Amino acid sequence: MPERREVDYYLDVAESIKAHTGLSDFNGTACIGAPRDLSIIEKVQGSRLSHARDQYRGVERAFLPCVLPRQGSGVRGTKHWIKALEHAVGVFGFGRVRSNMVGGLESKQSTLEGIEYLSSRGIIAISPGWMPNPGSALEGHRAPEPAWHVDVAKKTAAIYRRVGFTWDQIYDANAVPLTLVHDIYRIEEERLPIFKQASRRESTVTALAS
Repeated sequence: MPERREVDYYLDVAESIKAHTGLSDFNGTACIGAPRDLSIIEKVQGSRLSHARDQYRGVERAFLPCVLPRQGSGVRGTKHWIKALEHAVGVFGFGRVRSNMVGGLESKQSTLEGIEYLSSRGIIAISPGWMPNPGSALEGHRAPEPAWHVDVAKKTAAIYRRVGFTWDQIYDANAVPLTLVHDIYRIEEERLPIFKQASRRESTVTALAS
């Protein structure tokens, strides 16, 4: 939708949440495009939304003109999207901005370089598996094999640990925190909240029984 309508939508939703709950602060994410005027990001944060996501789609330069022609030049070009993400970190904080990339549309090296670059700047970048949808311009193209995505997920989790993202940050910063990267991160960090909660419940039952 047009940029102004997109931003106004999130501001209206934030005001409605505050009006109906009585909360002055809450956990919410604005999934917006990179605004032409970066000061709009401050406006979004002022609504008390706690996270921002610029849906930057990392694509190698050779592919950019044919896959995302509108992002290939001008104000919506790659440089502006990255600039907007970096600006958002200054507004929302380290680990409070996220960006999705297309996992499998470009080379593994390029994907990991993009994740490394954004993560080092406090942006939680993730590359969900690319699905060539029926009816799309790339229908019939084959996404990488599962081993490709597993390797990218393992290396992404390692990048997260290296730059210092906490479990709470990577869990909280994703709209659907049930990706392969999250599972790997939890297993390797021995952070399995569901199992820990179950263990606490079992301990409570044991104590009551005794």
